[in-house]
Amino acid sequence: MKLRLVLLLTRDSNFQSLLGEGLYDGGAIILVARNINDAIQLMCSRGTEFDLVVIDFDDGSHGITLLSAIQTCRPELPIIVVTSSDAYQAAGIVFANGVQACLAKPISAAELKIVIEELAEPKSSTRGGDRPELVQIIKIQPLHAEYNT
Repeated sequence: MKLRLVLLLTRDSNFQSLLGEGLYDGGAIILVARNINDAIQLMCSRGTEFDLVVIDFDDGSHGITLLSAIQTCRPELPIIVVTSSDAYQAAGIVFANGVQACLAKPISAAELKIVIEELAEPKSSTRGGDRPELVQIIKIQPLHAEYNT
């Protein structure tokens, strides 16, 4: 499937540019929502046109609200969540709400492009009949702890 229209919820202009780089070859149009109200308005007015949603969970974007709205009206729509906050906690929450990929910042345009291409590929069989397989790419930062013996 060729991506034609992507909804991006972010306040981060650097991440917006990164997504643009990841989608550059495909010619997709990215509609950017800077807040949850704009994102939900776009979903309500153009929801059937979107091929992918990318949600940046940082900066108080209220991504869970958007996830709930998408699950209600377009449960088959592929969703990528990007976060720099507690990746373990975010992954559990977002996968329970229908997300196919949860990525931890920092992420490169090349890494993002790989995930987007994986989600955009038509699958011959999917779990549950209408959902793509889950993609989980989370960068785990090593724990730094000192132990006194």
